[in-house]
Amino acid sequence: MKIIIDTNIWISVFINKDFQFFIKKILENDIKIISSAQQIEEISTILTRPKLAGHIDKNLVG
Repeated sequence: MKIIIDTNIWISVFINKDFQFFIKKILENDIKIISSAQQIEEISTILTRPKLAGHIDKNLVG
């Protein structure tokens, strides 16, 4: 199965610290995530905003 995950869903996953659970479910169900360079850049930009600094594990943001 292939899916596209909206940027807002990714941000929620990082903020709620469900990252490992989320990835585990994706791997267990053999799901392929479809994305783009633009979406990855958008996620990275949002996750590094000062407003979110206290909510995001810095080890997860490259």
